[in-house]
Amino acid sequence: MTRAEFEDKEGIAIAAMLGMLAGQTPRRPEEVASDAFDYAEAMVSERKKRLGEKPGFND
Repeated sequence: MTRAEFEDKEGIAIAAMLGMLAGQTPRRPEEVASDAFDYAEAMVSERKKRLGEKPGFND
């Protein structure tokens, strides 16, 4: 995994976590964190299926 991919997945997970926390559903922090990264993995996978690999800056 490249640094850009790492940061991308981390950013998606943080956004998912914020969404779950804003839902005010009582959940354990460990569960929210785990689910956030599951959402991030799914988002990255779906984006690759629909858009393909992200082109580089010189492409």
